[in-house]
Amino acid sequence: MPAPTTPLEPIPSRILEAALALWRQAEGEHFLPISGRSMLPLIREGDQILVSHGLAQAGRGDILVFRQGNQLVAHRMLSRNTADGASQFLTKGDNVLRPDPLVPAAEILGRVLLIRRGGRELSLDTPFWRRLGWLIAIIMLAWNKVYGGLWAVRRRLWGTSSNRITRAASRLFHAPFTLLLKLLQLLFSRWR
Repeated sequence: MPAPTTPLEPIPSRILEAALALWRQAEGEHFLPISGRSMLPLIREGDQILVSHGLAQAGRGDILVFRQGNQLVAHRMLSRNTADGASQFLTKGDNVLRPDPLVPAAEILGRVLLIRRGGRELSLDTPFWRRLGWLIAIIMLAWNKVYGGLWAVRRRLWGTSSNRITRAASRLFHAPFTLLLKLLQLLFSRWR
């Protein structure tokens, strides 16, 4: 089964509240450590990400850092929806099957500008990586439509409970999408 939504680091609630209050008052950028596999193959466990505060210049395909409960999560923005004057964001990890619940703008900390791995850095704030992120987001949105249809068929055939057959089918249907992401990133980058 693909990796679940993975937080950057589990943080006690009162510490997270204090850190977020300071984060919102400060301006600029901060590095955060990554744990988890939800953004493979681009971002790996042990990488560090440079996050720019706020939503300035955030667009489809950018990787956003947001609060989800008492955790911080870094996932790709697929779309921005505005209802009743409030923005919400549809996000998804590159290595997970389904999108996250909608994220209110108030929960967004910022946009990932750079990934640091070992002594190397990869800027995601270049025209090339912004376009590639946009393309990946469009492919994810299309995949979500297909996967949603397959999920509906699965529910009609086998119900909502998960079993070996349904888990294997989910992995089988997700494999081409994961392969496409890996190919895109390998074709257009030396980042490994």
